[in-house]
Amino acid sequence: MSRQGSTYTAGEEIEAAPVSRSAPDLETLLAAEVGIDRDRMMAGRLRDDEWPTLITAHDRLAARLPAGDRPGLNALVARIDAAGQEVAT
Repeated sequence: MSRQGSTYTAGEEIEAAPVSRSAPDLETLLAAEVGIDRDRMMAGRLRDDEWPTLITAHDRLAARLPAGDRPGLNALVARIDAAGQEVAT
């Protein structure tokens, strides 16, 4: 994955980063893995049938990420869930 342009294909090998990835990098990786528009995902505007896809993509991505990136990925999913709760109310 190149940081410049942030292109990523689902299932692609993820190179180890010398430091934990930034939130925007993790957002881009997760959105590509899920196949959902990043802005819509981050706003929590997911259909009910997309949540299981998000969780499955999270698990696949977490298995390939270096251990230092996993807490950030977990926090990202929590932020998406919180945004979704706000949208639903």
